[in-house]
Amino acid sequence: MNQINDMVAAFQNNIDSFFSFLKSRVSEASSSKLPYWYLDPPKGTIKTIMGDHGDIIDCVDFYKQPAFDHPRLKSHKPDLEHTKHSIDDYDSNTHPNLVQSWHMNGCCPRGTIPIRRGMRAGPRLHPFVEKLVSIRTKLEQMLGLPITGFHDGFHLYAITDFTALEDEEIQGAKATFSIWKPKLEDPQRDFSLSQMWLMNTEGSNLKTIEVGWRVHPMAIGHDTPRLFIYSTTDTYRSDLYYNLEGPTGFVQTNKNYAIGASRPPSFPSSSVYNGLQLELSVEVVKDPGKGRWRLLVENEEIGYWADEYFGPTFKGSMNTVNWGGEIYTVSKITSSEMGNGHSPDEGYNKAAYIRNLKYIDSSGTTRSIKRKDLKTTENAPYRGSYKYFGSELSFFFGGPVLDTADIQQ
Repeated sequence: MNQINDMVAAFQNNIDSFFSFLKSRVSEASSSKLPYWYLDPPKGTIKTIMGDHGDIIDCVDFYKQPAFDHPRLKSHKPDLEHTKHSIDDYDSNTHPNLVQSWHMNGCCPRGTIPIRRGMRAGPRLHPFVEKLVSIRTKLEQMLGLPITGFHDGFHLYAITDFTALEDEEIQGAKATFSIWKPKLEDPQRDFSLSQMWLMNTEGSNLKTIEVGWRVHPMAIGHDTPRLFIYSTTDTYRSDLYYNLEGPTGFVQTNKNYAIGASRPPSFPSSSVYNGLQLELSVEVVKDPGKGRWRLLVENEEIGYWADEYFGPTFKGSMNTVNWGGEIYTVSKITSSEMGNGHSPDEGYNKAAYIRNLKYIDSSGTTRSIKRKDLKTTENAPYRGSYKYFGSELSFFFGGPVLDTADIQQ
């Protein structure tokens, strides 16, 4: 056993040295404003449609979408029952939050789904180096090591946590988010997001379903807030893909909504301080008896995560829901904004919030959450607080917020 541990340590040291050198060369080659480049079109692309802000939408054969490349979904029989409920065209009056800029230039044919083509910032690596990165990731997965890149920086939170009682099961959750455009200290590497986490914390592998909005210029190619989805089956050790950029286990059934695509220029992309509050409602709900965790955006079904994606030990339910904000930064001390950068104490119209906090129990009943059942987690200088709109409990969050003592100093 000691010999194996020594070999693993030597392997880590060698590849760490190589990739530290590689990072330094990339950094030297980077200008103050990094260029952006596109990932390759997904396999099964039948048609391509352009959108605003550099969006490229690929219409991909439903049966060739990335989910079916995941090892656990190779023999998955897709659930097409809900595709017939998908609206053919979104009307700006009845579904304003579902209208996207690429809709002005065409639509995806039946039998396909839209995927926003992924973008990256910085010089594109030589194909040989990209292959080395891929090999390293696979080796890290095999050896049970943390995936390089995810743990390189700092993740800071202001979240509220609801954990089910021992005899309870969580079969879904929902929320309505106010959408903002936070400023980032280092737009080339930092990101800011607001999301809902459904989690199964039992056993050694954390399992999550995550959905919300994010500002992430390095991965999006623009600084406007965009809807995103994310998930893990093994505590973020593998399958680290946003949206449909890889085999994440999310099966899209909607042919009209591209996750992460931009809104039309004539539509507001974010809330206004002391003005218009732009909101987005999301829901993840387990379909009883079918093992499908369905994603709904503004009550329109987008797709689902299948139970088998989470592995053979998954018992088919979650036990925790979190709502709130997150910052990723390469600097331990940062001025990157969470929410809109304002203190949650400023309240409605002036601070970011998540309202309509609800979970779905094992009977399929949607239940409101009481303040006494919530626990707050904050990483300074970011903060969270609770406020009521009538009888509705909401979670406000934001920052960086300086303490009075800090200001006086």
